[in-house]
Amino acid sequence: MGLLPHTDFHGAFTPGVIFVRGKDEWAMETERWGTLVTPTGRLVASDALSPERVKPFKRTVAPGQYPVELAWGGGSTCAMRVRFSKRKSTHWEPALRVGEKPVRKNQIFPPCFGVDSGVAGIFDSKAARIASKDETWSSHVGRGGVHVHELDPKTGAGMVWCHSGHGDGGYPSYWGFDSSGGITELILDFLILVEGVYDEHTVTNLPDKVGTELDEPWFRECGCTDVKLSWTKKSRELRFEYVCAEPLEVTLLNGRGKPLYGGYGGGADPSRYEVRKISLDKEPRAKLVFRRLSGIRALKRR
Repeated sequence: MGLLPHTDFHGAFTPGVIFVRGKDEWAMETERWGTLVTPTGRLVASDALSPERVKPFKRTVAPGQYPVELAWGGGSTCAMRVRFSKRKSTHWEPALRVGEKPVRKNQIFPPCFGVDSGVAGIFDSKAARIASKDETWSSHVGRGGVHVHELDPKTGAGMVWCHSGHGDGGYPSYWGFDSSGGITELILDFLILVEGVYDEHTVTNLPDKVGTELDEPWFRECGCTDVKLSWTKKSRELRFEYVCAEPLEVTLLNGRGKPLYGGYGGGADPSRYEVRKISLDKEPRAKLVFRRLSGIRALKRR
């Protein structure tokens, strides 16, 4: 299914298909959402209010008018696609933008466009240029429930927008191809129908490690440095900190496995956490669990 894991697009755009994750379910519905007019054949996927932030895709399509569809599930927008052909897609590839490098064999995540407004748009490149120069553009998106806009009356160059699945965040785009290699569709994947795959590392014997730097292979592999643990007996204050380029999820569990604290951090500056009123004298079996996101996988159908 392409170079990188992604949503099961066939399932997402098939009404009645049900995806599951634990006790959660997404029953799929599709909706014809409008028509994208592209006189240039060059497309841009971006935050609907800020098309100037993103360059157009490298691949182009024949100029024309193409239907746009949404895949809904569980009250969320799961994906938006532009159809260029009625032929069935047999595979998908990440949609690279001008200036982006090809996907590497060991690459975990595809290139994404950022959304800060909670709405995503697909633009003809000329329409994107017009919108980026219009200081009142943001006031047009969403007005009166209209989700298709013509920005150039002479050519019909336009855009189509929708609410992005999780709201703000980064979202990948994929080209779909038929068995002969022809482009069939462009899909914006809003990452609703995928789940994270995590690497996990547990630190035990915390009383013995207070006041030391945790120099363990797992931390080195994910680029973590200065992983330190301290505990003040008088105030019963536990502190742990680290520096890591990758975001890490940190959970403190007591000896019975009950979560006492959870946090999430990362970046160039040290991530520091404080947990008050935890006695390592009384909780000698307490442990820290570190997790990092190492990939995604498509949800399974029921």
